[in-house]
Amino acid sequence: MTSEAQLLDELSLVRKGMGVRHPSVRDRLGPELRRLCGVDESTPHPDARVRVIGVLRRAVGALPADLALAAQVMFGLEATYPELTLTARQRRLAEAWNVDPMTVRRRCDLALRLAGTHLAEHAEDLAVADHAGELEATEWYTATTITTLRLDTPTPEATEVRTVISLVEGLDRVALRFGLPRPRSEQRTKMGLDVEMQFGGEIEAHDQPSAEYFVHYIRFPRALPMGGSHTFSRVIRVPAGQLMAPHFVSRPLHRVDRFELRVKFHPDRLPRAVWRHNAIPYYVSEADGPGRDLLRPDRLGEVAVVFERLRPSLGYGVGWLI
Repeated sequence: MTSEAQLLDELSLVRKGMGVRHPSVRDRLGPELRRLCGVDESTPHPDARVRVIGVLRRAVGALPADLALAAQVMFGLEATYPELTLTARQRRLAEAWNVDPMTVRRRCDLALRLAGTHLAEHAEDLAVADHAGELEATEWYTATTITTLRLDTPTPEATEVRTVISLVEGLDRVALRFGLPRPRSEQRTKMGLDVEMQFGGEIEAHDQPSAEYFVHYIRFPRALPMGGSHTFSRVIRVPAGQLMAPHFVSRPLHRVDRFELRVKFHPDRLPRAVWRHNAIPYYVSEADGPGRDLLRPDRLGEVAVVFERLRPSLGYGVGWLI
């Protein structure tokens, strides 16, 4: 039986200093984390790092977006926060969120407790082997994502074309996360999602850490060199009969340089209002109602928006009022 208190102590040690990027990360893992990660004294430090990152990402994926980013920064998982100490990373996050550093420390502590609880509750069914090959988000970033959301089809579907850049030698897969918020009128307790690759990769594995949160592990046809780029496409569909919340918002946890979104409404069923979400903070609901940045669909029922240099944990996209 995994001890939650013991896990919290061990996670607290991992987050200090350089976090998971510490050169001797294996030696900073306590007995509970070693068991969860499948690590012992014979495990090379680079392999131990990949395994603990896989386990931590499993826990982080179950958290709300703001706490997930706090955890990413706290453990040293987030490439855009390269500071060598926990305090420095938290200070940078406070600046990004425009809040007091004490607020960030409280959120990091909450994220730590929730991550520890999740790992303790799922300790026995953690499939470490499935995640051992998952590469760090510090090893790649998104150069461009071009998404077309069709709402004039029998069920909503989004076609995404994404180009990623490798920051390491030999990148051959990525993990992509997708949230599907449940609208107030949806009676299901657990949302579904259909994903199909169009080109450039195959879905190697998938996970659903929570009722509205999905992770897809996509393997490329060939490994990328350092600095190499790769483009792939997937179609994401809401299952027939399942409702969709009236917004499409990207809230990245990692670097995204450009996000293009086109939403196509049915020309005979246009919404009463459409508006742009541009860097909305985590505490602002996408369902709060029309914003000031209103958009007017063209005669084909389409609107298009473009965002550059997206800031982690902030929301970018389009909302509408039916």
